[in-house]
Amino acid sequence: MPVTKMAVIYSIEQSRVRRIIVPDDDSDLDKYVNDILPGESIEMMPYAVNSLENIDLINQQISAITGRPTLDDKHVVLDADGNEVGSYLLDPTIDNIEVLGLSADQQLVAFKDVKAAKDAIAVAKIKAVKVANQ
Repeated sequence: MPVTKMAVIYSIEQSRVRRIIVPDDDSDLDKYVNDILPGESIEMMPYAVNSLENIDLINQQISAITGRPTLDDKHVVLDADGNEVGSYLLDPTIDNIEVLGLSADQQLVAFKDVKAAKDAIAVAKIKAVKVANQ
């Protein structure tokens, strides 16, 4: 039987596609319904080869379904000095960030919040210097 549907698994929080499953046969899709993680949802969509090349279009469809805008899934690791030491595509409400192995002086920050986090680190360092000089 030809493939006419695909399963799109997405983050509920971010309204962003996490996985797309194109089965060998439409009847195989049912077994993937139970493979979603807490914080994810699944939507069956018509399969079109070119839709796999345009994730932005699928994200827009997911956003229309959830009624929420698609959020950026880029996160940056900042060290204690505010330097970027790594980046990841993830959803911290779903993904286990403990496996990243962040040290005590590192923090994971959503890309949109990097400037605010760096500013906060700079302010904290200034305050620490003032306290140390008293």
